Order: sequence, then structure tokens, then C-alpha cells
Amino acid sequence: MVKFDLNKDLDIQVLPEFLKVSGGGIDFSQSIYKYHPDLKSIRKEYFVLLNEYVETFYKNHLTELQNKVNHLQKDWNVIEDRFVKECENIFNDNSLRNHEYTGYLSILPCNPRFLEKNMFQIFYLEKSSLGVTSHELLHFMFYQYTSTRLQNITNGLNPNDGIWWDVSEIFNNTVLSSTDLVNILGSDAEIPYPNHIKYLQKSKELFDSRKDIEMYIKDLFKLLEENS
Repeated sequence: MVKFDLNKDLDIQVLPEFLKVSGGGIDFSQSIYKYHPDLKSIRKEYFVLLNEYVETFYKNHLTELQNKVNHLQKDWNVIEDRFVKECENIFNDNSLRNHEYTGYLSILPCNPRFLEKNMFQIFYLEKSSLGVTSHELLHFMFYQYTSTRLQNITNGLNPNDGIWWDVSEIFNNTVLSSTDLVNILGSDAEIPYPNHIKYLQKSKELFDSRKDIEMYIKDLFKLLEENS
């Protein structure tokens, strides 16, 4: 279901974009500079220099990066089946495993997902690689579910910004902190966006008292609409 690999060109594409992005209370440029301080001296518009930095980093760390890909694949393979089964129980959908996804190890601490291409990035120094992988997979499942089952709510909304994105992140924080998934993943590694923390307790109460997942998601949308 999930295959891991390297993709230097994707890092070259993503770097200048995330040097200008903030969301949910996080300035991604500061996270990037933390691990790549030499980038501070390069203006965001100097794409050639940014590209050269990525090229050089990959050249100098290729063996380390490839080793991490191999270890991540082995670790994920151990829990993938149990994780997917639990998600199928949550969504009441036994077709989730019929999709193929690619996780690209990245030198950037941003971890974006690309819904239309079924792929995501994961920072090579991530402390909880399994946590990030499960987080991104749950995103794909969530958007697949809401775009088909809740079209009356999501039609016209942006999955990468606004209330649909907010709900997706709060949904992930809540579901991945549930006992069953924590037992599978080994820990609760979910770190919420600062702007979402105020919703988590209520979201957990809604999730624990749900009759079905559709009702819970509808209640999440309502919660954010009432507090926007």
C-alpha cells in the first residue's frame, strides 16, 4: 500500500514554496532554517542557489538518506495491515487498502501531502516516522471519504486551506490519539497545529460519543463554523 523512496526533484520544487508558507500557527520557513541555517543567506527568489543547495545536500548525504528509506519501509511494513484494518473499521469501508501511495523521504521538515498524486513527504530526521506516515495516510482516507460522502458540505471548499483543511487536521489529531491506533503505532505522536489545540477536547468528546464517523465529521464542521 505504501512505498517509500527518495525524490530530490520534489524537494527542489517544495523548498521555495515552503519558505513562503505559514499555516495553522506555524511559519514553515523557521522550521526549515532550523535544520538548514545556510539557507538564511539565500533570498527566496534565488531559485538557482536554492536548487544547488538541495543538489549538494543529496550528494553529501545520499547513503544516509537511502538507509533511512530502507529502515522506514521495514518498520512500516510491520504495522501497515493492522493500521489499515483499524481505519477501515473507523470509516466502515473495506476498500481503503485498494490504493497505492508513495512516501518520499525529504530533507525539509514540512511533511506535505499531494492528494491528487497519492504521495506525501516525510522529513528524514522525523522522530516519529510511523506517526507521520499514518497521519498522511489518514488524510488521504479522510478526503476520499468526505469528498464522496459529504459533497453537500465539501463542494467548493479548498482541501488545502480553510475549514476543510482545519477539520482534516483536527480529525487526524483526534483519531490518531485513540487507544486502538496508539496501541498499533506504539505512541501518540500527534502534535497539533497551535490554532487547533482549542478544539481538541471537544473533538475527542464528539469522537468518543459518535454513532458513526459521518456524524462525527459533520459535528466537527459545525464546531468550527460556530467558532470561526
